[in-house]
Amino acid sequence: MTAPAILASARDESATSGDDSAIVVRDLTKTYGKTRVLDIADLAIPTAMLTAVVGGNGAGKSTLLGCMAGVLRHGGSVDLQGSARTSPAGSGVSSTKRRPSVA
Repeated sequence: MTAPAILASARDESATSGDDSAIVVRDLTKTYGKTRVLDIADLAIPTAMLTAVVGGNGAGKSTLLGCMAGVLRHGGSVDLQGSARTSPAGSGVSSTKRRPSVA
């Protein structure tokens, strides 16, 4: 299993005070059936930090972001600016896939 890489640029010190993290992920896991497709022990993304999630096909980029957004059920915890992200049933968040079309 290849995990997605998290890349970050220089922090904008003028945009934040203290060292609070905008996003904190702990023990995040996602499985499909018996196959574990995502396993992130700890991840903290500071406020005002430009961050990219990169990786090859099937690395787990969309799965990670779906878990962080609350649209995929997962194990572990995701806190967004100090508020715990709930499971999809209680999050009020939905997702749709759009197909490009030519008019």
